[in-house]
Parts: sequence; structure tokens; C-alpha cells
Amino acid sequence: LLAASLAQSGWSLARDWSERADEVADKRGTLAATAAWVDARMRPGETMLVHDIGYVSYALDRPLFDIVGLRSSRAIEVNEGHLGRPPRERRGLALDQFARDTGACYLLVTQGWNRWLGLTSGMEAQGWRLIAHPDGHPPAHEAYLIDRPGCAFR
Repeated sequence: LLAASLAQSGWSLARDWSERADEVADKRGTLAATAAWVDARMRPGETMLVHDIGYVSYALDRPLFDIVGLRSSRAIEVNEGHLGRPPRERRGLALDQFARDTGACYLLVTQGWNRWLGLTSGMEAQGWRLIAHPDGHPPAHEAYLIDRPGCAFR
């Protein structure tokens, strides 16, 4: 009975490990495709605001601003400065400040997080006009042009 239980556990572990390895490979492929998509469409010297920056920052040598603060410590100060406000309002205020401070011409957000956190709607509530990228969106993300003087889009 013990041997059968151990054998079943071993088989289950191998199956779970294989499924997780496939998920990681899929995620890596999605992120690599997103980085390639961004690299092909960003003009040199223009800045992109990025939510969930991780791999995109690793893969690209571009001016990127991490709106969460993992790579851009200024974001932490700005986000903390709006803590007394309702969540969606404070995210909009922070994005407004990031766009002004960096002169960003692009915004890249993770699809699920954008719907849940209201990142684009928060920025639009602050008066920004965001245009869905004319080439569509990269895998699992949403890409926007920030309509502002000084941004020359392809």
C-alpha cells in the first residue's frame, strides 16, 4: 500500500512539474513576443510607461518607466503620495504625474490588470487621451499611444 501511494505521488509530481514547465515556457514566449512587438514600434528616445515591467525591461534597452516601482524608485514616492485617495483616483493621479515627469509617449499594461485596476480609465480621467496602438496589442498586453505634443508616432 505504501509503495503504491509513493508511486502515485511520484507520477502526480512528474505530471504537475511537466504542466508547470509548459506554463513557464508559454509565459516566456508571450513576454518575448511582447518585448519584440514593443521594440519594433517604439521610436528611439521615446519613453514608455509600463505596468508589470519585468521581462520587457530585461529584454529591451529602451527608456521605460515602471509605474509600480520595481525598477523606477520614483514611482514608489509618487504612489505613496496619493495613498489617502480612492484606489482608482490615486492610480490616475500617479499616472498623470508619471506621464508629465517622463514625457512618455506610450503606455503598456497587462490586460487583466488594466481591467481590474482601471489604469487607462484613471489616466483618461486626468485628461489624457490614450489611443489604442494602430498595430493592435502585443500578446496578453494593451499598448496605447499617449496623445501629447512631442510624440511622433510611426
